[in-house]
Amino acid sequence: MSQQQQQITSFISTAKVDKLSAKNTNNAEESTFTEKTGDKQNITNPAKRLHSCLSSSSDHSFCIENELDEIKQSLKNVPKKSDLTEIVTEIFKQLSENLKKIKKEIMSEVKSEVDKLKTNYDSKISHLHDKLNTIEFENGNLLEKNASLHSDLRKMRDVVDENNKKATESVRLGNWNEQYSRKKNVKIYQLPENRNEDLPHSLLNELKNKVKLDINPSEIVAMHRIPGKEGSPRPILIKFLRMDTKITLLRKKKSINEALKVRIGDDITKLNQGLLNRLYQHDNIVSSWYFNGHVYGSDEEGTRHRFEIFDNIAKN
Repeated sequence: MSQQQQQITSFISTAKVDKLSAKNTNNAEESTFTEKTGDKQNITNPAKRLHSCLSSSSDHSFCIENELDEIKQSLKNVPKKSDLTEIVTEIFKQLSENLKKIKKEIMSEVKSEVDKLKTNYDSKISHLHDKLNTIEFENGNLLEKNASLHSDLRKMRDVVDENNKKATESVRLGNWNEQYSRKKNVKIYQLPENRNEDLPHSLLNELKNKVKLDINPSEIVAMHRIPGKEGSPRPILIKFLRMDTKITLLRKKKSINEALKVRIGDDITKLNQGLLNRLYQHDNIVSSWYFNGHVYGSDEEGTRHRFEIFDNIAKN
């Protein structure tokens, strides 16, 4: 190696060491370095280290210089902090714009759906409102009809109550009249029945012979048998002309029952007989009987009460 080349190599090494220690590049030194290196200026960004750097140790400083140039050139392509900040800011700006667009589109779709729902809701509400008005109108008509029906029902109840009172009174009076018409009648039960019997002569003769009761046939308006229980002799109904004759017969009622083996009683209407049966079955009634067109009963304290066919026995 010539003396001139050694001087150049020593100068380059000293300049590079100064650059590494100061971490700054001086433009004047770079221009001087360029002028002194001559044809080395055009070597930039080699892909690999030169063979001269590997073959000779005397060119080691020159190889370091080349590597430093390569590092310098590669560092020029590395983005700076300000560049990164600008890039990130730009990215966020674009993202913000995109988000605004997406938000606008979403809000537009939401508004469209809300409008559809509101329209559908308003339509249904309107339909329900119309139906409600119809129902209220019909309900008003029904209330008027109901009030009219209640008024008619009250009138009908009043009429029914009045008719019930009249019917009850009519039945009561009818029973009274029927019982009064039987006032002079008596019934004889369990008297043996013959196929060819001759009433009233046969019965009057028995009364005369066995009880010493002489009744004139002219005092008898009618005497005949009436329907009775199956398997038993039919009862005999006697209708007297005068009440005195009936009283005379009833005064010897006990003797007649024992002598003829019969049972004598008043001719009582069906309603009065039912009243007697209810009194007989009631727990608070000790005894019950019929006398002169009325039904009576006595309670456990011995108090006598008169009953009508429609009376509530439990409250008397």
